[in-house]
Amino acid sequence: MQTSRRFSAIGRSSVITGFALLLMALIANALITRRQLGVQIRNQVGVTHTRQVLLELSQTESLLKDAELFQLGLIYTDDPKYLAAYNLVISQVEPHLANLAKSTADNPRQQARIPVLRNLVHEKLSELGQTISLYQSGKTQDSKALVLSNARLSVMKDIRKLVHEMVQEESSLEATRLAAYQKSIRVTIARIYLTNFIAAAGLILLAYHILRGMEARESDARKIRERENEVREHEELLRTVTEQARVGLTMVSSDRRYLFANAAYAEVLNLSVTDITGKRVSEILWCVYDQISPWLDKAFAGERVNYELAVPARTGASDDGRDRFYAVTYEPLQRPGDGPNVIVVVVDITERKRAEESLRLNEERLRLAQEVAGMGTFDVALPSCKRTWTPSMFELYGLPHDSPQPEAADVLRMCHPEDRWLVEEQFVPLAAGKRMHVEYRIIRPDDEVRWLEISGRGIIGDDGQPIRFIGVGYDITERKQAEDKLRRSEDQLRALAARLQTATERERLRIARELHDQLGQALTGMKMDLDWIVRKHGAGGEVWVHMVQDSMKVVDSTIALVRRLSTELRPELLDALGLRAAIEWYAEQFQRRSGIVCEVVVSEDPLGVSDDQKIAVFRIFQEALTNIARHAHAKNVLVTLERERKESILTVKDDGVGFSVDLLEHTQSLGVLGMRERALLLGAQFRLDSVPSHGTTIDLRIPLEDAGITEPQAHENINR
Repeated sequence: MQTSRRFSAIGRSSVITGFALLLMALIANALITRRQLGVQIRNQVGVTHTRQVLLELSQTESLLKDAELFQLGLIYTDDPKYLAAYNLVISQVEPHLANLAKSTADNPRQQARIPVLRNLVHEKLSELGQTISLYQSGKTQDSKALVLSNARLSVMKDIRKLVHEMVQEESSLEATRLAAYQKSIRVTIARIYLTNFIAAAGLILLAYHILRGMEARESDARKIRERENEVREHEELLRTVTEQARVGLTMVSSDRRYLFANAAYAEVLNLSVTDITGKRVSEILWCVYDQISPWLDKAFAGERVNYELAVPARTGASDDGRDRFYAVTYEPLQRPGDGPNVIVVVVDITERKRAEESLRLNEERLRLAQEVAGMGTFDVALPSCKRTWTPSMFELYGLPHDSPQPEAADVLRMCHPEDRWLVEEQFVPLAAGKRMHVEYRIIRPDDEVRWLEISGRGIIGDDGQPIRFIGVGYDITERKQAEDKLRRSEDQLRALAARLQTATERERLRIARELHDQLGQALTGMKMDLDWIVRKHGAGGEVWVHMVQDSMKVVDSTIALVRRLSTELRPELLDALGLRAAIEWYAEQFQRRSGIVCEVVVSEDPLGVSDDQKIAVFRIFQEALTNIARHAHAKNVLVTLERERKESILTVKDDGVGFSVDLLEHTQSLGVLGMRERALLLGAQFRLDSVPSHGTTIDLRIPLEDAGITEPQAHENINR
């Protein structure tokens, strides 16, 4: 309302000011317009007068030219019509000279030229009249000679020069007057715009303040309506909140009667709102009134009271036959003209109480489970790094339960010196909210060394920074001891397998040599004896000769069988010419037997493998080709053998059907297992890659040794 009155006063002043500005603008506009119109008229008259002078000069010069032309036409054509035209033109020259003298009366310079011009014109007219007189008297040649005389041309030239000077004078005067005329027009327009702008500003100012006053009054009315709506909305909201609140709300008067109660409070008591309103508290809460009466006294004395109340199930306030719990708040309220009142807020905390009891029981169960499982937990708050260990965690470290919570330095001090770096490194991810898992040794106060397994993760706060990390610990000493025993057992078995393979290869070598040297020589001798018998005594063609020849064939096949068995047991090429030759020979035999194209690419660089490595690599190569023949359904095989820095590399690749490598974990593939074990005994890296429908690749990388017979030495054996 104050705003409206302020704008009303300002509005009246603005209306008066606006009308005054508008009236002044209209008067100024009329005066300026009148004055400027007079200036424009004068300027326009001057421009018109100048143009009239120019016209008179132009017409005078044109009449003289026409008179000359008509004179020439009469003399040269003897046509009387030119004489009539000549006389008409001559009669018009004098009036134009008179008009010209009159028009230049306001210009002294032009007035000075008028007599000169009149004399020249009269002289020209006299010359023309003389020529016409000579012609009319019959002196045609004399008249023509006069026309062509220099005197005639000189007069006309002077007339043109004088007319040109007068034209320039008038043209300059015309330009000046025209510029003044245009300037007066611009000034008039500018002044009209200015006065109109002032008038418009007055109107705008007037309209603006009128609108502001209207808006102020409308704003006041709108604010009043909004305040009324807000009051109604707040009342409705308070009523809705009171009725729909999940907490019980009621008000108790000084005489301990309920003034009102919401539905939630009535629900707590299993009553209706009408059953409560107006009743005494002692009537409604008879079972606990003696307990709450002292607290009500404190509230009526002006003290805020908070307490928790347990309502026994026997009162009928519980549906499940169990006690219920409530958090009660008494808030004193003193209203003007009324005695002290108390607002009562009741919150059902039964579920919270039951959850707390359940949590306590679960924590007890967890503690018992940790004790049984030998598991401890820890919690580290950040950034203070304050640690909280459970009793089981203290037991893992061999510390009493009542020991103080350890610091980071205490934990590292109890770690085995060789494992401290590992603990420091693995606990770093926790600060970034990541998971960690570490196994390390500790030294208990009694100097006993134990193995612990710690798993944990960091917790990130809303600001993206770590706030704590938690974890669990296990004693895995027995598991570690079992793993050590298992590892030693595996190492012993692997060593035994290596000795068995070495013994097997040596036995194969011995048997192959026995077959080749002893049995092969015996069979060769037998064949030579049978051949000698046939050549010595078989000339007669007896029957026994054929039998002996059949026996020789059996001996030949037996010799071939002995050679094949000897080669399969231990290829002579492997010992004589080395691994390159043995692989090339076996690949050729494999291609001949299986029909699978087998390409071998062998590097010329020395392979540098020992005797034990040679036979192991060759056996792995044999097993790879055997698996290809049995399972791959391949058409082509590529074998490469090369040396790269400090290792020799054997690669066998086929274009067969392939398979999923994951199946090897679930099948008993003795071939692949044998190749892996041989590679492991060599200290080599064995890798098998396969994709269904895209073939299989075996890659064997053998570290080079200095011991044993190398490839160059193997070539020397054949020379010896």
